[in-house]
Amino acid sequence: MFRALRRLLQRGIFDPAQLTLRLFNPNEAPESGDRVSEPRRPPVRRRRPRARHPAPPPGVPPVETAPPAGAARSAVRVRRARAPEQDDATVVAKLMAQHAEYNAARFGGALGAVPIAVSRRMRSRLGYYRLAGKTLPAMIMISRGHLRRHGWEEVFQTLLHEMVHQWQAENGHPVDHGPQFRAKARAVGAVPRAKRPVGRE
Repeated sequence: MFRALRRLLQRGIFDPAQLTLRLFNPNEAPESGDRVSEPRRPPVRRRRPRARHPAPPPGVPPVETAPPAGAARSAVRVRRARAPEQDDATVVAKLMAQHAEYNAARFGGALGAVPIAVSRRMRSRLGYYRLAGKTLPAMIMISRGHLRRHGWEEVFQTLLHEMVHQWQAENGHPVDHGPQFRAKARAVGAVPRAKRPVGRE
């Protein structure tokens, strides 16, 4: 810009006496026709005010707010303490004693002594009478979950049910739930249909 003015002055186009420099004072308002560019200000970001709960008056206890809906799901579940279970040897000894009592009182002592086992794998049966094989003897098995869920009274009924199957096997009858089984079960006081879901152990 200054070089262009210098050339114009050298050529005599402008008179130096007629040239005046005007300095703009920022405190003065510009005249009409003068354009002054104002500096751009950065946009102001407005923050949302936080919700403030008013303090309770003196003497009034603060109100507890309810936890969010997802807090109950994420909470640690407390498992109920189960009663201590008896060991298998104690359970088997009690079942053997009850077997001898039922045999003497309801079968006239006609049944033989068979081993009794407690099974933790039986999930759909309460009890089971295993027929004697070539290498394995006859055996009565009782579900451990059956004892834990239904108690000793129901387990003794299941034992009596399986003893009716033992009576069938030792007397040469087919081991089933036919009319002969139901008649003998009623005679000794056993439930003919001893079926109940054991559930998962």
